[in-house]
Amino acid sequence: AAVFNSTYDAETPRLYACEKDIDPRDNYSELALPRQWSWGDAFNGDSDDFQTFGQGEHNGELVFHSFTGQCGSCYAMAGIYVLTKRIEILLRKLYPDIDWDGTRLPSVQDIIECSPFNQGCFGGFPFLVGKHLTELGVATETESPYRMFNGDGVTACSATEMDPTKRWYASSYGYVGGCYECTTELEIMREVYHHGPVAVAIDAPQSLFNYSSGVYDDEPTNHGTTCDIPLSNLNGKHHTFCTTCYTGWEYTNHAISIVGWGEEEIDGVNTKYWICRNTWGSSWGVGGYFKMKRGVNLCGIESQAVYIDPDLTRGIATNMVRLNAK
Repeated sequence: AAVFNSTYDAETPRLYACEKDIDPRDNYSELALPRQWSWGDAFNGDSDDFQTFGQGEHNGELVFHSFTGQCGSCYAMAGIYVLTKRIEILLRKLYPDIDWDGTRLPSVQDIIECSPFNQGCFGGFPFLVGKHLTELGVATETESPYRMFNGDGVTACSATEMDPTKRWYASSYGYVGGCYECTTELEIMREVYHHGPVAVAIDAPQSLFNYSSGVYDDEPTNHGTTCDIPLSNLNGKHHTFCTTCYTGWEYTNHAISIVGWGEEEIDGVNTKYWICRNTWGSSWGVGGYFKMKRGVNLCGIESQAVYIDPDLTRGIATNMVRLNAK
């Protein structure tokens, strides 16, 4: 019960951009990055991905969850994808010959139904998905498969497997750069290159639904709109340290994942782009992926990149490590 009474006070500095986390692992400023990079996407024909194994997509195709259906679950899908892909990356680094068919993957539905930090099918934040994964963990996809709804709300938790040894956990999470809107294009690239995909939020214009190829560069008409944040009475307290800090969140309405980047010449101009994984199904875009113009914070994509690192010392991961370390 104490866990579900957890407050957001510890998250306030990062959410309000009042205090930056210092993460020594990200001291990669002297290392060069390639012009093209991806952890796997439809543009590069990379099918060697744990996400494609044994996962029935919501429209019937064999792809890891990438179709939200009639549920505002994009935040959960983006966050769970980041965790799952980073589990794959880390395990393959540690055990190149690992024999894992991709079963027992982390559950998106567990986040939708059972998280006290988000709003089920009514939306949420990848950042708070990280909080849930760190504090509570999630059941497996087998235990809690995706159903595109959350019943009567976040209290309708159908996951029955609460045994900590049978759940997936995150070891850490946060905003790339240390706090909300503290990141840069280069910092996102470094994070993706060295650790894996990140979850980001965008203000998705209507035209994005019609994307089929190329580099998307359509700016929403209200880009830059900020949502006011009350600087007092957060969890019943007055946070004086925020009175001179950031005073609003940039409006976003959709969560996706950045898996890589690249460059190409368009009308004689070198154009930089992000390679993004959407949550609208593999029949959308190019196998469910798209390219978005990079370096200009298009649609707010560079405002709130979130990393979620897997924890290999708890839950299911410990058994996998034990079996493969022999």
